[in-house]
Parts: sequence; structure tokens; C-alpha cells
Amino acid sequence: MKDKTDEDFKTIKTFLDKGKFTLDNPDFEENLMSKIILEKNYRVRVRSFIRKGVICFIGGLTLCMILALWFLFKNNSFEITNILCLFSLGVIGVLFTDNYLKLLNNYKILN
Repeated sequence: MKDKTDEDFKTIKTFLDKGKFTLDNPDFEENLMSKIILEKNYRVRVRSFIRKGVICFIGGLTLCMILALWFLFKNNSFEITNILCLFSLGVIGVLFTDNYLKLLNNYKILN
């Protein structure tokens, strides 16, 4: 039994000795760490751009709704086109805002 484990140990040791190698690039760790830092900075920058995009989109959507409501109440005529415009702005706004927030959440999870 002991001979069997010694043989197994020797075969594993020779296998591991054959597997040892040296890297051709001595700056491998520095290059890898700099790439990791660049990727993290990129994700932070993208996340801030997405956040600014969400803010601008919600602001523009709000201004569009205010403008549509202003025209609706200024003329004192509740036309179906104005109501449909408000409804479509609301639905599209909710859908796009939800997609933006999901995208922003994906970048938060990755960091």
C-alpha cells in the first residue's frame, strides 16, 4: 500500500515539475493590474454617463408633459390628440426609464 502511494506521489510530482514554466513577460502583473484599473475607471465613467442620461431623459420627458398639459389647458379644449400624446409620452417614458435603470443596475452589479 505504501509503495502505491509513493508511486502516485512521484508521478504527481513529476507531472507538476513538467508543468512549471516562466513567463516571457516580466511586467505581466503590472500590465494586468493597470488593465484592471482602466476597466474599473471605464465602468465608473460609463455608469456616470448613464446616470446623467437618465436625469436628462426624465427632465426632457417631464418638460414635454408639462408643455402638452399647458397647451391642453390653455386652449380649454380636451382634444383626443392631446390626450393620446400625453398617454404615449407617459408610457414611453416609463418604459425607457425602466430600461435605463436596469442598465444602470447592471453596471452597479459589475463593479
